Amino acid sequence: MGTDEERTFGSWHLRGGRYEQHGLPVEVLSEFARYERLVADVARALYMQRHPQRQRAPRQFSQFNLRLAEVRSGSVVPVLVMPQDSEAALFQTDDADVFDEARILIQSTLRSVGQGSGIPPKFPVQALREFARFGRSLQEKEFISFDEGTPNAAVYSRDVRQSIQELARFERFEVETLVVGQVISVAADEGTFKVRLARNFRVITGRFSSDDIVPDLRQYLDVSALAPTVAISSVAIQSTAGEIIEIQDILGIEPVLPADWSERLADLQKLENGWLEGFGESVDRRVLRQAESLLLELLDAGATRPYIYPTEKGGVQLEWSSSAGEVTAEVTPEGKVEVYAFSNTDDGELDATFAAQELQEAAESLIGGFSSMPDELRVGEFELTDEGEMVWRQIHPSFVHDGRVSSQAFTPTQSHAGELSVTRSSLINAQSAFEHYVGTLALPSAGVYAITVGEVAQENLRTVDDSNVDDGEIRPPAHAYIDFKAVSGKAAKRVGGALRTKAEPRGWAHDAGAAAT
Repeated sequence: MGTDEERTFGSWHLRGGRYEQHGLPVEVLSEFARYERLVADVARALYMQRHPQRQRAPRQFSQFNLRLAEVRSGSVVPVLVMPQDSEAALFQTDDADVFDEARILIQSTLRSVGQGSGIPPKFPVQALREFARFGRSLQEKEFISFDEGTPNAAVYSRDVRQSIQELARFERFEVETLVVGQVISVAADEGTFKVRLARNFRVITGRFSSDDIVPDLRQYLDVSALAPTVAISSVAIQSTAGEIIEIQDILGIEPVLPADWSERLADLQKLENGWLEGFGESVDRRVLRQAESLLLELLDAGATRPYIYPTEKGGVQLEWSSSAGEVTAEVTPEGKVEVYAFSNTDDGELDATFAAQELQEAAESLIGGFSSMPDELRVGEFELTDEGEMVWRQIHPSFVHDGRVSSQAFTPTQSHAGELSVTRSSLINAQSAFEHYVGTLALPSAGVYAITVGEVAQENLRTVDDSNVDDGEIRPPAHAYIDFKAVSGKAAKRVGGALRTKAEPRGWAHDAGAAAT
């Protein structure tokens, strides 16, 4: 049976033929493994559609797993469950529903194919081969019924599978997708252009139907390897393996890297041999391309803007520094990425080298270096160490919808400068904290949520008491903050979602609406 740590993942009924007899045929067990792979493939593709700027999906998709918890009577009713802990480990933000969305899309596709309408445009073509494998064990007159009696109900039979197999034999599919690469030629009179793909450096041809796109294409045009990497929203022809074959039309185009990052790389490309007092080698285009790829990985991970420098030996060095320490990444002419970080607070060091094809690992190492080196505390501040202590977080009314609190309530705004304001439960109760917030400070609040210092630490953040800092600012009694200063961009959104998820089961520590009634 399912437990509090698992939840049922849809419902199956196996009917007809062998399934009218007692028990589950052993050879059918492999179907569950094929279904698990299919869900993961579709979910991965949906995730990439949600996050088109990402170069690749997170590795955590490989952690997705389903378990056969029981087999019930009534034809054969297998019960698949998804362990809650594995789901939480994957995503604690709005992406947590991507596996259920994948399951529903699979069933929608089954209905569409069964009705003769073909594969829906939203279904990812790269998952078609796995889809065609699923249901291999089905025999004549046997079928799988999904989510019976619900709007998502679907039936999978041998006939439907045969139709999917026939559709999967097509080598090309028209899709709307984001193509990331460099514009290297534009022929306005012919309505064509060429782009060098960022992922494998292959050059493909594209077409455009509107002349209005020509100025944008020319803005990013450069025949050299230093052309800015752009994201082209397009109608494209894609193979079943997921490769972009050609672009049929452009819907939009924008740069991937921030303009000042790209401009700095272009400046380095202009350096000549001897730029450093007669020494100093020029920076090879291949090195600059690798540096750009590393920057793209870091941008994906939510890293802050680095300082970018040439090295004497013709490499590129990225630097992030503060009073607490420094993190550097050097892209060498030999194709390696050398990561080094040191801390001024605890004498900690990080020293690692990565190959050219290990840019994602290098980016992860750099992010780890950032998180291990928080800024120094100001005079009057101290870090809270009692992991069981709760802190109160005021929730803005606009961040509550139908009783659900947004993850934005646990993410600092720009005005917070990386400090998420809270108050300490050991020094003030939730009601008093609320009354001071709305009464004395005249700020809006729908109520108070609670999270522990230990839960904050699980996200590699610290909780800091700053109530005694003498800097002229007026702070609420027992004030503290959750330190986001080492986190930025998308990473801050993910952490905010994780904190909301941890706080949510407790409900309101003080509910303004309930108190008013």
